Amino acid sequence: MLGHSKLTAATTSTLLCGAAILALLVVARPTQLALLDPGMSGSGASPDLAATPDRGCHDRQLGVATAFNLFLLGDLKQRGSDTEGRVAVGGKATIADYSVGAALPPGTLGETLIVGGALTIQHGAIATGDAVSGESASLEHVSFAPNSGYRRALPLDFVAAARSLRDISTAYGSVSPSGTTRMEYSRLLLEGTASDLNVFTVRAADLAAASTIAVRVPAGSTVLVNVSGEDVSLENLGFDLAGLGADKILYNFPAAKRLLLRGVGIQGSILAPWASIDFQNGTIKGTLIGTSLTGPGQMNQLAFSGCIAPNPTR
Repeated sequence: MLGHSKLTAATTSTLLCGAAILALLVVARPTQLALLDPGMSGSGASPDLAATPDRGCHDRQLGVATAFNLFLLGDLKQRGSDTEGRVAVGGKATIADYSVGAALPPGTLGETLIVGGALTIQHGAIATGDAVSGESASLEHVSFAPNSGYRRALPLDFVAAARSLRDISTAYGSVSPSGTTRMEYSRLLLEGTASDLNVFTVRAADLAAASTIAVRVPAGSTVLVNVSGEDVSLENLGFDLAGLGADKILYNFPAAKRLLLRGVGIQGSILAPWASIDFQNGTIKGTLIGTSLTGPGQMNQLAFSGCIAPNPTR
């Protein structure tokens, strides 16, 4: 298994020369081929991603979750919030005063909200596309776009998705750091020089102590931040990216069981497929992947477009 070997991150041409991570994204398991198609649905529609990854890079860096703003393997419970992009929930979803898909192009077809278990919405809006669930649904004062609505369906295999996303997190977490990480008082400084991929390892204790994360890497490069620890918190934290786009940053939590987000405006995507996430307040500009989610935190649509696993055929 890839997760038990040490990798180097000097350049993306040497990174994963045997395409081991690519195999996790594409062919690790037969069912994963279908999961990697974000448009796989009963309607046959294929929604476009919000961003297109760079040429020469595999276009499913987050597996099946690449096409989603929020992807949970378990339950969702939120009130008074919204997710601007597509949502997938493997367990039950209980939401109130909530909107989904407001940042998607008007007229987007296919499933905007996919729930594996029971779906309960009290006062909400699905801005475009359909809502589907594998079990019962209770919809009270919920609005849909014209020609859209609710139906009983389950177009995703969440068991296979859990295996795949956890394998991807483990694989990304095994990549050796190429940049430097240091604390300057309460400022966590990440510095890298690679023009393609810069990898950092951050301790949960340093993340908890930081009031600012500052990233200094060449423009256009990808940043992978691997965070250690089972209990991780990001509280009252600012982000200083010096012009780097949030779409190029992935924070990976390969060991986290609990993740607290409070008073933050997170710039970048989060991959935490083992973690129960308590998002007490704040926003994330990127994809959020976890086991479960509670709290009123808001998900703002921005697809991850960085390159960690290159396409060996280009």
